[in-house]
Amino acid sequence: MNDLITAIIADLETNLPYLQQVKAVNSLLNPPSEKGFPCVGVKDGDITYDSHPIRRDRDVLNVEIGVYQDLIFDDSGASIIGSAPEQGARFKGVIEICQEVRARLNDNFFTAVFAGKIDWAHVDKVAASETLGDADQPLMQMKTMTVTYRRFS
Repeated sequence: MNDLITAIIADLETNLPYLQQVKAVNSLLNPPSEKGFPCVGVKDGDITYDSHPIRRDRDVLNVEIGVYQDLIFDDSGASIIGSAPEQGARFKGVIEICQEVRARLNDNFFTAVFAGKIDWAHVDKVAASETLGDADQPLMQMKTMTVTYRRFS
């Protein structure tokens, strides 16, 4: 799981450079926002060990991804749907950022790291966005997704 989380972080940092930070987090409710928004948190999920007599065992690993955007925009709802395109990639909403993260992770077997051991990589679920903070002072918009990997052990 450690190598998988590290590979995900490296891929997102390299291919989505507008993200201010991509980091492993201990809870999706604790985003890596030290460097600003948008940012992504990566957290380990469930692991299921699938044992097969005669055949190789296969592990099913779930990784939880949190996408975060600042609520400080001129337009209401811009943290969800994005702001004016001329403001740049940093002002994308959580829906568009999730689509780009999904495009990076779906069917990405990280062959250079795992040498063909992963044979399934699929974003299984993208949850509705939520506002983090309290009613008096909302802090950020969050959208989460679950990615499932199947790996021969």
